[in-house]
Amino acid sequence: MTYPDERIVHYEFDDMGKVVGVTVTRNGEDRVIASSIEYLHFAPMKGLDFGNGINLAKSFDQAYRITSRKQDCITIASGTMIWRQGGI
Repeated sequence: MTYPDERIVHYEFDDMGKVVGVTVTRNGEDRVIASSIEYLHFAPMKGLDFGNGINLAKSFDQAYRITSRKQDCITIASGTMIWRQGGI
């Protein structure tokens, strides 16, 4: 995808069509935005490496609800989340 400022975004896909990497090219220079993007079987992204070297890892329960989120081994969120039935 090319933006008006001539920045080009390159998406890398796996065999299932999911994005596994994102790179931006501007003025002939490539910059990695995200790489090693991993997914669970039914869609949720479970982790990636940002271009600045920070790693993101997420954990989910059997219903694919997020149970924890860590960035570079620092726990951002963890515990039991309560999901209400019937909306807000």
